[in-house]
Amino acid sequence: MPPAAVVPDVPEPLSAIIMHLLEKEPDNRYQSADGLVYDLERLRDAGADLRTTAPQAGEHDVPVRLLPPSRLAGRDAEVAELCDSFARRWTAGARAC
Repeated sequence: MPPAAVVPDVPEPLSAIIMHLLEKEPDNRYQSADGLVYDLERLRDAGADLRTTAPQAGEHDVPVRLLPPSRLAGRDAEVAELCDSFARRWTAGARAC
């Protein structure tokens, strides 16, 4: 639940930054401290306009180096084979790794 929904005094842009930090998928979180600092400085500089401006959190966040995706892409057959293998192992009464 976004902080602004729980505590109405929390500005919406700050709430968006917090939610961006708490994203479940690592690829959807901030990829660098510089991106977070940029967003926080932009909020600080907005001052009284904080409630009216709603910038996109992470908009200027660029990873320092190219990172591989956190999920396997294009490997549906291999992932299915792994899942089947683990399922067979569990049903055979073997202990999980």
